[in-house]
Amino acid sequence: MLPGPSVFTHDTGHDFYRIFTRPQWRSWLVRGAFIITGYALVLALLFLAGLLGLSGLADALVIPGAILSVLAVIYTAWLFGQSKGRDLWQNPLLPLHLFSQGLFAGAAAFLIVERFLPLPAEARTLVGWAFAVGLLVHLLFALSELVMPPMTIDAKRAAHQMIFGRYGTFYWTGLIAGAVLPLVLFAVLGQGAVFAALLGLAGLLAYEHAYVQAAQSVPLT
Repeated sequence: MLPGPSVFTHDTGHDFYRIFTRPQWRSWLVRGAFIITGYALVLALLFLAGLLGLSGLADALVIPGAILSVLAVIYTAWLFGQSKGRDLWQNPLLPLHLFSQGLFAGAAAFLIVERFLPLPAEARTLVGWAFAVGLLVHLLFALSELVMPPMTIDAKRAAHQMIFGRYGTFYWTGLIAGAVLPLVLFAVLGQGAVFAALLGLAGLLAYEHAYVQAAQSVPLT
């Protein structure tokens, strides 16, 4: 029987509080919580610096913000890696794959915002390259799951569910409509390709749904 709402809320709040008061540093769940909290603090300070015109503070936060942003994107790879029963997630290249996803997703957000708040020409060029390169690397990683079968039986079963089975629609949607098509549109329409950015983000959501759910679809026993 499931616990009642009050019990669930109490336990969840207590566990969340203990992450910061009694952290288990070997857990990537705890490390991730501190990374995200630190990144959120840097973003808040950058926003404040922008409002108050504190350019010195903003400059000082650039490097810490860049480091924390990368860690916030890729730490999930090691969190997944601690789930030893989920063989599909035991991929040593997963941090690089997540980095490519974060690169093009962040650039896609800038491409959308740029429609309303124009960026300087140099920044626009940098965003365009980040979107194209990140999306291309993500596509190559996604294709590798199709052409390079996993090593273990459980990983093969999960990959089959992701590509051809229950979650195949999400995988192929993410691959074709969310990666191939946006790359073609971006090459044709240029850096103002908001539609390509929206397709890329929607495709990433579909792909990640397939990847996360398929890994958990294989029984542990």
